[in-house]
This record gives sequence, structure tokens and C-alpha cells, in this order.
Amino acid sequence: MVALLYGRYFRELVNYMTRSAGGKAAAEDIVQEAFLRALEHSDQLEKLDENEKAALFLHKAIQIVEKQPQSRLELATSRTNLALIELKLNHLEEAKKLLDLACRAFEEDGGITDSHYSAALAGLGEVCYRQGGLERALGYYEHALFEVEKHFGRNQGYGLLCGNCSLVCRELGRKAEADEYERQRKRYCHEGD
Repeated sequence: MVALLYGRYFRELVNYMTRSAGGKAAAEDIVQEAFLRALEHSDQLEKLDENEKAALFLHKAIQIVEKQPQSRLELATSRTNLALIELKLNHLEEAKKLLDLACRAFEEDGGITDSHYSAALAGLGEVCYRQGGLERALGYYEHALFEVEKHFGRNQGYGLLCGNCSLVCRELGRKAEADEYERQRKRYCHEGD
């Protein structure tokens, strides 16, 4: 829905704002900033089960962010968010491409990482798992575990990742590791998660 609004009204809004903003370039910046702020609420579209619309909106947002100077981390975050939607839509190759780009940007930025980096790593784990690459999936999930613990400690998100690691280890025939990850999952996740 927001992407459709962007496509339909961007030029009209820029034209409307040109006089009050003091020029076309300033008006474009203002309108782009408004759509970027709307991007922060794109998860609301997901909650309405409108993943295709959310993906379309995020594609447009990424095009905007790519034009902004010094936006590498914002771009990596937007790519991570889009990739997670692409995973929900079962578009594995597109998700992998976006997650690879996002992880590279997080890693190239002097090792600055945040929750989006751990989400990107977990997303790559999910892609590998669905494609049958169990060893690689486990590696990504374990790296995501490290990042979550580093930034947030051992919390519910940590526990959920332990559940993923347990599942993969079990499928790899590593019962002892699977059991340990499962113990960690139960410790940090509430019953029923």
C-alpha cells in the first residue's frame, strides 16, 4: 500500500513541496525523508499479511536510500528487512543475495554490528537450511548467536536461535550438541515459544 502511494504521489508531493521547501532538490529530500520514516513502519504491512506490498515498498525505499550519502548501515538494515520478507515469500535466492550484501556492509563498516546484523546472519542460516546446506546453516546460526549474546546477552532471541541450532544439529546426527542447544533454548525461552 505505501509503495503504491510512493509510486503514485511522489512527483505530485515534490511539486507541491517545491515552493515551501525552497527548490526541487530540497522538496525531493523532504518527500524521500517522509517515505523513509514510513519505512520504519513497514512491519505493520507484514502484520496485515501483505508481504508482497511490504516487499515492494522496501524495494522502493532501498532505491531511495542508495542515493543518500553515508547510508551504508541504513541500506544494510533495509536489505535485511526486505530479505526477511522474501524468506516469508519463499524467494530464497533473492533473500540470500540481499542478506549477503547486508552482511558485507555490516562487516565492512569497521565491525559495527547491531541487531540487524544478527538478523541477517540468522536469515542466511534459514536460507542454507531450506536449501539443504546444514553445515553452513549451523555456522550462520552460531555466528548470529554470538552477535545476539554480544549485544543483548542471553535472552529470548538467543534461546530461539539455540532452537534453530538444536534442530540442525539433530538433522546432522549430532545428538549431544542438539541436546545442549535444546537445554539452552528451554532456559531462555518461555514455555510455548
